[in-house]
Amino acid sequence: MCTLYETAAISEDIGLVTKTKVVDVTSSMHLDKGRAAALEEALVARSDRTFLWISLIVKMLEHSVDGMDEEFQEAFDTLPPDLDATYERIWNNFLKRDKAKRILHIVVAAARLLTLEEINIALAMRHGHQSKKDLKPYPLPNVGNSIEHPCGLSLLVIDEKKI
Repeated sequence: MCTLYETAAISEDIGLVTKTKVVDVTSSMHLDKGRAAALEEALVARSDRTFLWISLIVKMLEHSVDGMDEEFQEAFDTLPPDLDATYERIWNNFLKRDKAKRILHIVVAAARLLTLEEINIALAMRHGHQSKKDLKPYPLPNVGNSIEHPCGLSLLVIDEKKI
């Protein structure tokens, strides 16, 4: 159970983190100060003192908006209200992509973390392949980005080597 002091300190930290993330995202998307202030206010108000929610929402905005005012407003107006709804949206977006489903099946079936080379080989495998020799040259020269893009926030590449 948090004391009143701890709650206030967490809220203050949330405010600082949010401000930093909003500055980063709004400058990369070239959004005006009014939109930045509205975004910061909405993130802090809905955060429920959860750093993870803020991080996920900012990443969602970065992935869904190309800097156009209408796109930003639509993404802003439809922000998930809490962490559960955020996870649900990520999961639903993830399941819509065939490549993402295939990657998820590979990762879930693995008994340990896989290297990017192993993921690359698994993605190159097709019905009828008997060994690594049957594979064409690896189809994904930058497999880390090829995994993170369709999977969004669901998978994490660690040290550019493992997933």
